[in-house]
Order: sequence, then structure tokens, then C-alpha cells
Amino acid sequence: MKGFVRILEALISSIILFTSLTYFFTTYDYSFWNSASLRTLVQDTVSALYIGGTVNESFYSGDPAAVKTALDRIMPSTTDYSAEISGAPPPEIKIHCVCTIAEADIIRTRLGLIGTFFAYNERVISIIMSADPDIGNVDRAADIILFLRTSDLSGQQQRLDNWIIQGRNVMLLADIQQAHFNDETIGPALTDVFGLQWTGSAGGSPGTFTQSDDIRKIPYKIAKYFTASSAYQSSENFNFNPSAGANQISAGEGSVINSGSVSFVKGREAGGRALWFAAYDGEAFILNDDGSVTIRNDDINKLLRAAIIWESGERYVISERDLPSRQPYMRYDFPGAVGSDPYKITILIWKTFY
Repeated sequence: MKGFVRILEALISSIILFTSLTYFFTTYDYSFWNSASLRTLVQDTVSALYIGGTVNESFYSGDPAAVKTALDRIMPSTTDYSAEISGAPPPEIKIHCVCTIAEADIIRTRLGLIGTFFAYNERVISIIMSADPDIGNVDRAADIILFLRTSDLSGQQQRLDNWIIQGRNVMLLADIQQAHFNDETIGPALTDVFGLQWTGSAGGSPGTFTQSDDIRKIPYKIAKYFTASSAYQSSENFNFNPSAGANQISAGEGSVINSGSVSFVKGREAGGRALWFAAYDGEAFILNDDGSVTIRNDDINKLLRAAIIWESGERYVISERDLPSRQPYMRYDFPGAVGSDPYKITILIWKTFY
């Protein structure tokens, strides 16, 4: 009898122990079958916003408030979400230049802005620039972090790698010499971050678009942005006229402008985007007989502007939240197009309490 009692006591103790252990663990529900009604509601709402023109109107006005308000209205109070549009140029692009304000003003002049705006594909896009030569003071809200000197990359490979992993975009607008690749503090950033290689052979002039008819390649989009925001065609010849010995960068994957086997513009995407654009003289001008001024290399100025559109990440945020670190989330993707630019609306939804 005593043995039976001890067995019963042990059984009861085990049940109490296992029941107590559940206090220290959280059970996660990864099934969203119980959210079918929410899925249908979101799909219907986004479809109505797109068909009714609300989504595209936000591109033209540069204000996503109407789309966000509609999504806020349908979301249950126990959920949170983020929403963005990717694949098409956003209404506003923020650039932080690791340079002086005067140098940033020169770049802004090259872009041919009216105030902060320029026309693209029957739309108006704004470029906002900030500047600080201290890399530690980079604007966290910047879409593009712009460098004008290879020396500013010295010892910064880890920082640049982290930015790329985080989805941020870096750009270098500068001449490159072989000595920069041989410099142990600069070379790794040029090779690993920007994907550049020294070819050792000088390119001729001019350079032209490469692979601009392949929709899967970077040059396709930059060429499209170039022609839709300027009076030039994708067959344009670009005279970079590099200084002696500079910019002997091998062409290949990611090359946008080629002169033989040498590239003048090259980009890559690995989370964030990295773009190198060869330095050029965008300030020289010609005084015409009638007193008007013609900017020399205006076609390269417009090419720079088109490259910046791609380099921005082509990401238009409707509602931004930090993603949950532990609980799962639902993802919805919807196709759309504004003008000739196809895009994808992505909405992530998760439970606030779980």
C-alpha cells in the first residue's frame, strides 16, 4: 500500500513540475489559417485603392497619407503592420553627402533641379541633400550615402558592409587610381563593397550604355530613368575624359557605361546598393554668342541623376515599423504600375499580443 502511495505522490509531483515549467516558456502560433478573413480584407482594400487610383495618386502628390489612413482603418486593434512599395522611383530621395555643404551644392547644381525637384515620366521627384564631412554624422534617414573622395573610405569597410547588410545604399563619385586598390585601408572597400576590379588597360572615349535592353540588368533601369527624365536617348555617347591613368575599372556584371573593356559607372546589389560613378567636369560651360550658357557634359549630369534614382533603392514607404524579433508575421504582395514603372506593394502584418 505504501508503495502505491509513493507512486501516486511521484506522479502528482511530476504533473505539478511539468505544469510549472510552462510558465517559463512561450508558445508561438505559426498558423495563420485563423486570419483568412484579415487576408481577404487586406487584399480587397489594396485592390480597391489601386483600381481607384489612390495608390498612384500618392506617387504624384508625394503623400502616402490616404493609403496609410485606409490601411489603418481596416487593421484590427490587436495587429501592427508595415507597408511599402518597391521597384519604382519614390517621390522623394534623400542624399547625405560625406562632404562640405559647398561640395554638396555643386552636386545639387549638376542634377539640374528646380528648387529640389525634377520631372520624370509625367511625375515630379524631389532630391533632398544634407552634408557633413564626418562619416559619424551620417543622416540615418538618408536613402543614399554619397562619398566624393576615395580617401574617405579609408578604414571604413566594416561600416560600409554593415550599411549594405542593413539595406542602406552607398555611392562613390570619384576618380580611382591603381594606388587606391593597393592601399590596404581603401582597396578592400573598393573590391568588396563596390565590386570593382582594376583592369590595367585604359578605356577610350566615349562610353555608352551596355545591356540596356536586358530587363534583368541594372543598366536597363538606369537607361530607362535617363531617357524618361531628359531629352537624351539611351544611344548617347558619354565623354568622361578621365585623368591620366585613372578609372581603369573592368567592365562586366553590374557595369552600366562601358568604353571597350573599361567601365565608368558600375553598381551592385547585396541587400543595399553600392554604385561607383566616375568623376567628371560638370561645372565647365560654354558662353554662346547670344549670351546664353550651355553646360558642358549635361548628358553626364542627367546620367548621374538617373543613376541616383536607381541607387535610392526604388523604395516608397507607406507605413514603417520595426519588424517583430520573435513572433511570426504575414506577408502580402500586390503588383501595380505607375506610368511605365511596374512595382510591388508589400504589407507585413503581425499580432501585437501573442
